[in-house]
Amino acid sequence: MSDTLNIFFNSFPLKYCSSQIDIFSGFFEKFPISRPKKKAGFDYDFFNAVEPKIAIDKHNFSINPPQINIFEGMNLGHNEVRHCSVLAWFMNPRGNHCQGSLFVQVFFKYYKLDNLLDLIADGSFSVTTEDIYSDNGRVDINIFGKNFWIIVEAKINADEQDSQIARYNEIINSNHTIYNIKKENCMIVFLTLSGYKPKSGDATLCISWSDINRILVDFARECKSDYVANIANQYAEFIKNNL
Repeated sequence: MSDTLNIFFNSFPLKYCSSQIDIFSGFFEKFPISRPKKKAGFDYDFFNAVEPKIAIDKHNFSINPPQINIFEGMNLGHNEVRHCSVLAWFMNPRGNHCQGSLFVQVFFKYYKLDNLLDLIADGSFSVTTEDIYSDNGRVDINIFGKNFWIIVEAKINADEQDSQIARYNEIINSNHTIYNIKKENCMIVFLTLSGYKPKSGDATLCISWSDINRILVDFARECKSDYVANIANQYAEFIKNNL
């Protein structure tokens, strides 16, 4: 009997067992351990053998809960500002993830932006969010280095605002010479659910959140820290399941 039970329970991956275990536990509470009278045809041996297995599995869950995702508890939802904050944290070479410019390197490699890879190797660039440029709008993510400049505009449920990307083009056209950055080293990244093109202006890259999912997975593989890799994989999974 015990061999049969082990085969039965072990056939289910751990992450799928919690609900079944709760159901079984509730069921067993209706049956006292000592039963004065056995009913004919009822397999008490089976249920007596199952009870210890349930106790063990519940203990294991308390130590190692299945499918924990920290981003599920952060109320990210479809909030673009919060998602941009998370992305900017991964992109920031001085972030406390201590992976330097690795995420941006993986990002550039993914899109074959080899001309920009050498410019970020030393991590001498800044990443900011919600920067305001007078009447031309607020930039979601600004990646600014000595020799390059990237503006990221992220959309989830919202459409492009009136002439938004055209206004961002104007920001770059008006300022890249002041910052002594070549125009070819400036780019606008338009991040949306499907990777569609903007209605106004030209975006250098039109990418999707599915792309970000894959970039996070690639980044996690190259991380020197298992802890940071786990965070990246959790965010990738959150994007996959929710965006």
